[in-house]
Amino acid sequence: TGAMIKYVSEYPEAKELPEVGLDLGNQYGAIEIDLPKGAEYYVDDKGYDGAFDVSVVDGKLVVCTTGNSHGYGTHYIYLRLGSFYSFVTFEVE
Repeated sequence: TGAMIKYVSEYPEAKELPEVGLDLGNQYGAIEIDLPKGAEYYVDDKGYDGAFDVSVVDGKLVVCTTGNSHGYGTHYIYLRLGSFYSFVTFEVE
């Protein structure tokens, strides 16, 4: 016999994190998103080291382009707060 597995096909939500899959649109200069205390983040630079300057200022995650011409396209910011995860996307043209 086999094991019975039950699952829920929904994303758990932490109200402090942005909506899963939120599109922040085109990046012109800098993107800022609220970063809850204790949250962890990862900005996907598609392997182009130095494509972004990333900092946390006054509880906001600030992502700025550095002018690296290889950093164009859709990028993801992955966020985690405890056991809750989320991600947002943004475009660099």
